[in-house]
Amino acid sequence: MTSSIFIPITPVMKQAIEGGDAIGLERMLKAGMNPNMIETQTENGVKSQHSALILAISLNQIEVADVLIKAGAHVNTIFLNYDSANKCMYGISALATTRMLYEFTLSNTLGTMLNTLEERLKNTEGREPYKVPPVHLPKDVPNEVLVDSVREGDLDSVTILLSHGMDVNFVHIDGETGYAMSILILAIIRRRYSVAAFLLEKGAECDTVYLNYDKEEDNVIDLTALTAAEMIKGKCPSKELDAFIHLLAEALGKVSGEPRIIPSKDIPKAKLETLPRYRKKVPRIFIASVNEDEVEEIKAWDSVSVVSINNGRGHIYKETAADNDNDHENNTVSSTSTDDHHDSRLINNDKNKDENSNKQSSTCLIL
Repeated sequence: MTSSIFIPITPVMKQAIEGGDAIGLERMLKAGMNPNMIETQTENGVKSQHSALILAISLNQIEVADVLIKAGAHVNTIFLNYDSANKCMYGISALATTRMLYEFTLSNTLGTMLNTLEERLKNTEGREPYKVPPVHLPKDVPNEVLVDSVREGDLDSVTILLSHGMDVNFVHIDGETGYAMSILILAIIRRRYSVAAFLLEKGAECDTVYLNYDKEEDNVIDLTALTAAEMIKGKCPSKELDAFIHLLAEALGKVSGEPRIIPSKDIPKAKLETLPRYRKKVPRIFIASVNEDEVEEIKAWDSVSVVSINNGRGHIYKETAADNDNDHENNTVSSTSTDDHHDSRLINNDKNKDENSNKQSSTCLIL
């Protein structure tokens, strides 16, 4: 629900609420006045908004609030606002306002209102609350507001802030580790998968490599969205994470070209000079030859290293995308690269092939 559905509060309604005139307000509502009017306030040049119901509760006009609820005031509406003093987004609702005031005053009337709201909200279970976007956002909203919204998993605020023009690829420096990372990686690490999926949808770079320096280990750590997801999966596996990794894999498959490399400023120069070149991962599977019984050779490569794994049907081979390969005999399938810093590495099939067998056929499959 947007703020355009709500109409500004009239002076006569505001006067009735502030004065606790429940009878007068009831007459206005029966005459057709909308119980869901909103009040907009301006403080330090920033506008905020809340409903007539929230206004009545905040003034401890509980009888007036009861009249508004009975007339159809929404109890599950959340008004999103920007706090310019604390540089953050916040939501305000009738329930949150009542609970806060009750815990502070322990007023019996507020306790009664709290019970009323909770009973009313039971009728809205399973439905998303109405979210009213801020009436105004300044142009100079700090990037940390977006970071905080991602960290808290506040999808509504993230949506609003990106629509406001904030950078979906903002680089955040984590306060705990000191590591540089994207807000996409931050969302993954914080297990805010719905936010992470939304960031992907909005164009967040998913293949960028962030190089961070671990002083204790004297080592450079590669941090990507995929490595972050795999790390979290090892610690806290979940179906939601599996679904997100599937989305991430799809997004990575659509990316072309070299990934962007963002090195941390604290990496020693000597360490940077020894780092390997980074290349775009293009996973492929080559089936060199197949017969009726088994796959005789499977050769796959990515940008990791050369590895041979027996999968029960044959051997899976991995080698760097940067390798320079030459044509060789014995049915070897190879890849080429212009990177002179790597020696070409070829793995030949060590099985004896029966050239006269009419059951065998050569096949090349690229996935």
